[in-house]
Amino acid sequence: MTTLKQYRYAKLLTENQGEANTKQELMLKAGYSEHQARHPLAVEKQQGFQEALQKYFSPEVEEKARKVIEDGLDAEKTIVYGTKKNPIVANVPDLYMRHKYADLFFKVQGILKGRADDVEKESKLIMVKWMD
Repeated sequence: MTTLKQYRYAKLLTENQGEANTKQELMLKAGYSEHQARHPLAVEKQQGFQEALQKYFSPEVEEKARKVIEDGLDAEKTIVYGTKKNPIVANVPDLYMRHKYADLFFKVQGILKGRADDVEKESKLIMVKWMD
């Protein structure tokens, strides 16, 4: 069963995606105690929160998010080079933004769960085992 706080937190979380509010701030606004607000994953893993989140993520919102990620994977930036008298303007792939959107895509899909340094440690471990 979903609680009122879970509904409030899910709503605040979906409405404040572009703003700089932390999850802790949103949980406090939803009515959680400071102790609970320090542990957002404990609330987010609960079935009631998941149900509340589904309510606020409609198919239209999912389609918009998918489109934004697709656009981000094709991100370009404009660079200007040459001389002041003869500038050359070119659109080139924005690899930094493409990487960010690829990372976001994999997180949304549930493919990328660990942090990058965990992957690096695991890679080193595999290399050491291979070299033995």
